[in-house]
Amino acid sequence: EEKDWAIISLFNEVLQHFEHVLITLEGDGQQRKRKEGYIGAYGCPWDTLLGYEYLLGKMEVYKAAAHRYPDPEHFKVNINLCWKKLDKYYSRLDETPVYYAAIALHPAYRWGYFEDVWADRLDWIQTAKSLVEELYRSHYEPRIISRDRERGEPVTKKRRIYRNPFDEYREESRQAPTLLQPPSSMTTLLQAEDAASSSTNAVGDEYSDWFRDVHKSDQNILDPISYWYERREEYPRLSQMALDVLSVLPMSADVERLFSTCGRMVRDDRARLDASTIGMTQTVRSWHCGGYIKSTEKLLEDVKVPGTDLSTFLGSYIKHGEDMELAYRILNDGWKTVYQSNAVVHTMAPETLKKAFFMFSRWERTMYTFLCLGYPALTARKAWKLWSTFRRPHSPSLPDILDKEKQDAETLIT
Repeated sequence: EEKDWAIISLFNEVLQHFEHVLITLEGDGQQRKRKEGYIGAYGCPWDTLLGYEYLLGKMEVYKAAAHRYPDPEHFKVNINLCWKKLDKYYSRLDETPVYYAAIALHPAYRWGYFEDVWADRLDWIQTAKSLVEELYRSHYEPRIISRDRERGEPVTKKRRIYRNPFDEYREESRQAPTLLQPPSSMTTLLQAEDAASSSTNAVGDEYSDWFRDVHKSDQNILDPISYWYERREEYPRLSQMALDVLSVLPMSADVERLFSTCGRMVRDDRARLDASTIGMTQTVRSWHCGGYIKSTEKLLEDVKVPGTDLSTFLGSYIKHGEDMELAYRILNDGWKTVYQSNAVVHTMAPETLKKAFFMFSRWERTMYTFLCLGYPALTARKAWKLWSTFRRPHSPSLPDILDKEKQDAETLIT
């Protein structure tokens, strides 16, 4: 019936608001240029509390206008049940200060956001402020922070369009922070209580200083991580807390996507990939997707390392972690490769070793039993000793290395 379709359309309209919030929170929290052309991030921890407020506000609107919709009594019951479920999980935010801290340490919101949306809930504001300050005092204030750091990149420019109604709500929430307007009576009361509670704090307290240091331009900041990175010298402890809190993903969706990506990477024919190789590959992939690198080709180029006295490598054990630096020096500076075993020094031309290393790396990703480098077996075994030393502690077992003229019909890597 037409009435049934009207009810279905109404519930579809209501559920779209939940979809907008869900999709927004499923992001990876990285600032990048979106398909619509603006710069923005999705999956940010401060959007969690905003999402609850947005949805609860929408439920209040639908409840107040229920009489205008088909089957109003049934619709109102469903809205009430939805509101109760949201409120149940909203009240559990007190179990961790991260969600409150993500809003409070965002320069576009601070405590002014709570004073706007919780204007009639002074006890809620005080609870949130106590939780956040306790987190700072107990975990970050005692830290010894080094100030020897480099400057970061500038903050991202403000975007000007909205993808959905929740995007618009997020933007409107930052446009009129209470702290930038003449203080209300409640604001004055809160500030007085803050002053009383912080009277015992040391002069120059980062936590108190930052909340007093408000600028009109703060409401236009979209990337709080860049904001805090630039202020890590001025607020070394508070910036560390902010970077930790603001980097937390509100959902595990991005982590689950990474698991799936790794699963597609490690197929049956790549089962012998080392964990470090998988980690490095996924890191480079993340950099590429985030726009931090344009091409991965330069990462595969040989790195030139200034020469070092060759005698420093004679008679010494090559420690794990030094292997790649030594290999680059050997392969790029035209040295003869040196490996000492039982007081006998073996030498090999650099071009021979370079090909050998490449073939060994290919062989390691296969299940082949035999290996042929196109060189005499004795030369290949010498190369294997050096390469396996570089590979410690992940060195595979020595394969059967054959002379080129003795390949016969065996399965070989050549």
